[in-house]
Amino acid sequence: MLKLFLVCVFCSYTSLSLAIAQDGSFSINSDILQESRQIIVHLPEQYDPKKAGGYGVIYMLDGGNDDRLTALTARKYYNSNLMPEVIVVATRHKQRGYDFTPPYKTVDRMTPGTHGNGANFLKFIENELISEINEKYNTSDHRVFMGHSWGGFFVAYVLSQSPDLFDAFFLYSPALGSDTDRLFLDLKTTFKKDVKFPRFVYVSVGTEEQEGFKKSYRSLTLLFQEYMPDSIKLYFETTINAGHMENPEVSIPKALKYYFNYLK
Repeated sequence: MLKLFLVCVFCSYTSLSLAIAQDGSFSINSDILQESRQIIVHLPEQYDPKKAGGYGVIYMLDGGNDDRLTALTARKYYNSNLMPEVIVVATRHKQRGYDFTPPYKTVDRMTPGTHGNGANFLKFIENELISEINEKYNTSDHRVFMGHSWGGFFVAYVLSQSPDLFDAFFLYSPALGSDTDRLFLDLKTTFKKDVKFPRFVYVSVGTEEQEGFKKSYRSLTLLFQEYMPDSIKLYFETTINAGHMENPEVSIPKALKYYFNYLK
């Protein structure tokens, strides 16, 4: 009887968590991408469309993956007075490698000579996605951007092109590949400009990941340490015993805690 009771309690808690995390989705018919894109949205538990000041927004890549974890973590931290309520927005992708690769690089596993769609995808975020979210929901101008693996590479690309678009950038296990010259040149050039920079950058990699991911992490953090303006708080770490898919599961709660604690 006790075992049955515990199972029922666990099932009820799991169902409640899923209901809280998965609020809904909608599609954007993008003129820039020339196709429809599905967007997943997780609202705060007590979302108020008339709340003064609105809600900050966490924008994520790879919708349907770690956005649920992010939404549940944000709710837990809000209830513990560790961070304010936020809206979590995640984009779904049909060809993530294509979307996340800058136009100056060709895309592996596609037709030879195909260049990345990253410039268009960035324009989609800047000119269509953010404005659509602002129109549909009660948002503030506080925005965070995060991505994993190829998504981490794209987050670094966005930082090199539009550093003022988000207040914080989180990169989990960025997959930069072997040719980083153009990305690193763009980052160095951007860091020298007189523009608005983000407040916070977080980078992580798991100790059990393949050497390529560790190399990307080392080279990127070394560049950040040398060239990033002092106005940006840089936080980087290796997550113990985490493989490539486990790293964001460990890093997302840490990054949120570090960032919102830094803002206090």
